[in-house]
Amino acid sequence: MTKQNEELSRLPLTSDYVFKRVFAKEGNEDILKDFLEAILDIEIQKIEVQNRGC
Repeated sequence: MTKQNEELSRLPLTSDYVFKRVFAKEGNEDILKDFLEAILDIEIQKIEVQNRGC
């Protein structure tokens, strides 16, 4: 397990800050897309995070 993965495994995704750092981070668009498709039960063609401020 990498150092970054160890740090993330200790942080709750229920925290707004942690959620944004995981799902809105540049390069993690595919993770956000998969997450949204799973909870919304729809197919998403494209995803773009416009406000990455954190």
